[in-house]
Amino acid sequence: MKVSFNQLKQLLPELKASPKEVGEVLTRLGFLADGLEEKGGFRRHDTIISLEVRQNRADCLGVIGIAKELAAYYGLRLNEPAGFASGLPSVEQPSALNIKVRSDDVRRVLAVKIENLTNGSSPEWLKDYLENLGVNSVNLLVDISNYIMLTTGYPPHLFDADKIGTGLVWENNREKIAMETFDGTQVNLLGGELVISNGKEPLALAGLIGAKTAGVTLETKNIIAEIANYNPSQIRSDSRKLRIFTEAGSRLDKNISPSGIDKAMNLMIRQITELAGGVIKGVYGHYSEPVGPITIPFDLNLPTRIAGIPIDEATAVEILNRLGCEITGEGSNRLVSLPMERTDLTLAEDLAEEVIRLYGYEKIVATKTPALDFTPDITPPVIVLAEALRDRLVALGFDEILSCPLVKNEDNDSVKTGTATAITTQNPINEGYPQLRLSLIPGLINQRDEFWKLNVAYATLFEIGKVFAQERGRYEEQESLAVLVNWRQGASAPEETVLLPTTFREFRATFEKVLRSIGLDELSYTEATITPGLALPKNCFQIMTGRDSLGLIYKLKENQAGATYVAQINLTKLVGLIYKEPAATELETKLVSLDANVILKGLAELDGYLARLSGQLPEDNIWSLNAIDQFKTSDGIRYTLRVVYHGLSDQEAKTKHAKIFG
Repeated sequence: MKVSFNQLKQLLPELKASPKEVGEVLTRLGFLADGLEEKGGFRRHDTIISLEVRQNRADCLGVIGIAKELAAYYGLRLNEPAGFASGLPSVEQPSALNIKVRSDDVRRVLAVKIENLTNGSSPEWLKDYLENLGVNSVNLLVDISNYIMLTTGYPPHLFDADKIGTGLVWENNREKIAMETFDGTQVNLLGGELVISNGKEPLALAGLIGAKTAGVTLETKNIIAEIANYNPSQIRSDSRKLRIFTEAGSRLDKNISPSGIDKAMNLMIRQITELAGGVIKGVYGHYSEPVGPITIPFDLNLPTRIAGIPIDEATAVEILNRLGCEITGEGSNRLVSLPMERTDLTLAEDLAEEVIRLYGYEKIVATKTPALDFTPDITPPVIVLAEALRDRLVALGFDEILSCPLVKNEDNDSVKTGTATAITTQNPINEGYPQLRLSLIPGLINQRDEFWKLNVAYATLFEIGKVFAQERGRYEEQESLAVLVNWRQGASAPEETVLLPTTFREFRATFEKVLRSIGLDELSYTEATITPGLALPKNCFQIMTGRDSLGLIYKLKENQAGATYVAQINLTKLVGLIYKEPAATELETKLVSLDANVILKGLAELDGYLARLSGQLPEDNIWSLNAIDQFKTSDGIRYTLRVVYHGLSDQEAKTKHAKIFG
């Protein structure tokens, strides 16, 4: 994008910096100034600054947006162009235009009908202005529309009102049709493009280029001038599909705010009526979903925490004010109303970046590590444990598999132990696999069988995943680890697996080595009192740590030559033993999650508060209670507590929640 330094001076009368200094400042602000070009013109000398505008800064696609950036940086007053404040009649007369909008891709349209114009050649200052920026002069009305686009960033479009027919329609094209552009190029529309038509033929490819049919010429006396805002993805899609790339399209395919259309239209009407005469005969407005100001909470200390250097609160407030933000509230935590044109600002972190950017990245010391807040590790311990086990098993030569949690009834029957029963799904996607698995072992056996079909003589497999059960009316899920070793008698193992177990004793020693490597030192084995149907009764043992049973290790009772050994442990229970956390997780068909905020002094007080709170909560209906977030305030630390209820309707859970937390 090219910017006139003379125009910047008009908008910023107090600007003292040279073009080179302005280019350096804009580069530091994030707009790479990649060239300065000296120009001579009819009125006076000018310098053209070439900039790369970031994709998300649609507000800076006109010189006014760049001037606002410089005004914020230098703390200068912005002198808006004459005509920005007013230009349109206060009362709309849409009937004079006969415009219809029939596409959801049109966010906003503002159109004006002007009659009795005198078109002709542009004044020399306007020709020079456009030429310096690389735009050819066409005629007065077209040149004014280009001037408005380059100045405001909003591309207008002018139609000869006497050539359009009965009116204008914004719609999505439904057929393959050819359109000749104003420069004589034929464009073949394929269907689905957003067009402006007269109900019979396209008069423009919306946001990209106009047709020759209703183009403005020197003979044009009456026009309809429109400025619109569209769904940027539609404009981008049409541009790429038809390979049409224009200055208008490069602006409208970005998330430019519809809020600035009024001022752009006001400026255009003033320019047209002053230079070409004419009388306004009608105004049409369409605004499907008006956009209001956005307000977000902001901690004035956030820029300091992110940048790692002190940026005091007063400086942060001053910078935000210079950027056009409105700030309310007291203390460190404020509410910030964002400028309507800044569609790139949505988060508190965005505002912090703005403060740091205007404060100056060059002020961040390169030789000093910023004192940043570290994000707490919220990874569940069971995931950490599973990763550790996975690494150790792979290092020992085991291969990981992933099997489906839905299994056949007989698979669950073959591994069933104790009183726990399988959970049957309703309306299963495959009637042959209706139950959730009680064990991971059937999945390992199925994979072993696939290896047999390929004449693989030695298999070492493992899987980490969830198993499910129903017991005493409670639905439970547990993270589990299962391993399998199969050695077919008479077949020699591959050379790289000669150290892997081939006997039950060796298998048990290998599995025990894995468990001890994660810190589980106290291990023993007792003969299982209840054995699964797959197991040899005298070769099935419980894996014990102290008095707690972790799972089973056994040899399969098969007639196959060779042997298959398996083991499965409950990782959820193991986590509870290693990390001293609860092991069981109950499943319910109905969960209601509700949050509450409390302000406390710190973690010590939080622990006591949670302990007292646990006694107040309905034990039979509580799934979990956790502190999920914390935020420092002037009164202490605000903790967000998440309570998950089960066995209650939404309203019942909300009622109980309100009684407890107020």
